[in-house]
Amino acid sequence: MKVLLDQLRPGLTVYVPGGASEPLALHEALRADPERAAGVHFVTVSIPGVNVFDYAALTPTTTLTTFMRLDAMRASHEAGRVRVPALGYSSIVDYLEQLPIDLAVLHVAPNGSFGLTADFGLIVAPRAGKRV
Repeated sequence: MKVLLDQLRPGLTVYVPGGASEPLALHEALRADPERAAGVHFVTVSIPGVNVFDYAALTPTTTLTTFMRLDAMRASHEAGRVRVPALGYSSIVDYLEQLPIDLAVLHVAPNGSFGLTADFGLIVAPRAGKRV
């Protein structure tokens, strides 16, 4: 996890999977050292009832784009640190294809499969500046 945390820098846009591929170990590492997320813009596709982590709550300069706001994000959203574009689920693909992603955090099985949530990681992976 240290390798991933060492990649984070202010100004980066970082894609992190949501749904069943939510990286719980990353959440634990960021809770233990939230300043690693200072100035980082996270992008995720959180699913209400499945995901509960609010990246934008880590520091006052951490921001988040997601497409379905979770109750856990209420305070960060009201503080202006969470952006929720008004898009239908199928339009998220178009949005992500246009968004510059500096770093993509991905779950990949040894056979190259993206696993349980083989949705947006497939779109982001080839375009990301770095993949972890």
